[in-house]
Amino acid sequence: MNLKRVLVLSCLFLTLPLQAQELIQLNQEDISRLGIVTSQVMPVDNSIGTSFPATVINSPLSTSAVTIPYGGILQNWHIEPGTQVQAGDSLTEISSQELLDLQNEWSSAQLDLEQKNFELEKDSLLLEEGIISRQRFTQTQRDYQQSAAALQIISAKLSLAGFNQEQLSTMTGNALGVYTVRSPVSGSADHLMVNAGSYVAANSVIASIGSEERWLSAQLPARIANHLEIGQMLRASGSNTPLTLRQKDFAIDSQTQTVEIFAVFNTLPELMVGQVVTLIVPPVENGILVPANAVVHSGNETTVYVQRDGGFESRPLNLLPAGADYLAVDGINAGERVAIRGTAILKGIQLGLGGE
Repeated sequence: MNLKRVLVLSCLFLTLPLQAQELIQLNQEDISRLGIVTSQVMPVDNSIGTSFPATVINSPLSTSAVTIPYGGILQNWHIEPGTQVQAGDSLTEISSQELLDLQNEWSSAQLDLEQKNFELEKDSLLLEEGIISRQRFTQTQRDYQQSAAALQIISAKLSLAGFNQEQLSTMTGNALGVYTVRSPVSGSADHLMVNAGSYVAANSVIASIGSEERWLSAQLPARIANHLEIGQMLRASGSNTPLTLRQKDFAIDSQTQTVEIFAVFNTLPELMVGQVVTLIVPPVENGILVPANAVVHSGNETTVYVQRDGGFESRPLNLLPAGADYLAVDGINAGERVAIRGTAILKGIQLGLGGE
């Protein structure tokens, strides 16, 4: 057989439709001489799949951002990055003029309520004795209710800074205008975003507390995401820790035609929040992994050459993408060997382009 002629003609006619033949007869000497290499196909596992960029995040189900309710000067931090904290632990103090103004309003409102309460009790007695009218008593009662409501509103605002009723009643001296910022969750201090001594505006994030879970967030093409099921196992490249799919949007981004998914690591990995990793999404069906270099494309038909006794069988297969390779749901069995080098030669022989 003229090897050079086979190679040239195989390349020229690579896109011609395949002709059905039962077996391309070649002995072991021919296979070695033509440089044909085979590989055994095996079932697909979760180490195989399509790769997508993903970002490590804290659990979206818990509060991780530490936000201050009132602007002011941040005092010394009580923690450092990496410190383990419990929910409620003190992180720092904020010296705030906004808070001081509220505390002064509360004191004034408290005094006003006490005065309104005194007047209400007095008018109640006068009403019983018939000295004042029901109308006047009703007005005094309404004034008391308005004063109580005003105090309640201010108290609610102060509660955002961690003040309860007992603390409000004992506010004096250096405690005025200063409030403690506490951790909203248990976890580790991932990032301190403000230097001590800096002014911080109200509602600013000053730190992030990592929960005891790490998640991945990724934007997947809708055609991939639509096949994923909650609870499905995924994998991050380079990490031995599997992930479990926990959340999936049921709306497609109209700009990117993607769907956001969230998966949780089954155990805490050695990854930092914000780190970009590669998410491996396994094929949606079980089957046999077929190497990409074993597949011959002829129009819409995909064919592999399966080694048999006495040669190779040309076998058309319906294949699905599986990362860089392909997935065959049926038509081929685990353990069979397919040509991964020399497929152009086999195709040329099949088309009758070779000869002795």
